[in-house]
Amino acid sequence: MTQVSNSAATIDYLGYDAMENVTGSDEVISGITYSFGYSYDLASDLTGETYPSGRVITNAYDSAARITAVSGVYTSQTNYVSGATYWPHGAPRAYTYGNNVVPVFTYNQRLQPYQIYATRNNDPNQYLWFEDYFWDQTDQQGPHLSAITETCSNVVS
Repeated sequence: MTQVSNSAATIDYLGYDAMENVTGSDEVISGITYSFGYSYDLASDLTGETYPSGRVITNAYDSAARITAVSGVYTSQTNYVSGATYWPHGAPRAYTYGNNVVPVFTYNQRLQPYQIYATRNNDPNQYLWFEDYFWDQTDQQGPHLSAITETCSNVVS
């Protein structure tokens, strides 16, 4: 494929690497061309994107090809997400946004959401919000979500 278009835009794919990953594209919107570049690791994971502004976004992965960090450089280095970890069944455990908000995900033995919350700086005294999930295990149709309680905080910094 070399081109995709609709009534709003046309995208030209400029090149492919040996694994058939797109390495560059031009998007034309209202007569203005926006050029993008892409890079990949040997597993074909997207490791870098270059935007028309010159901003470069870099993705990092763990040994299971799960994303662990997203950072970018334009006028300075910015960490958008870092320290992503995962539960053995593959669901996210926690990560840190660039503003130091840390969402955390926990699951019960059936791998259903149990608690999901976010803190500032991973500090348990600085909850931004907290959700508890309650599952009805007695239904003959199988367990189903019976309630969610949510607590929000007014922590601002």
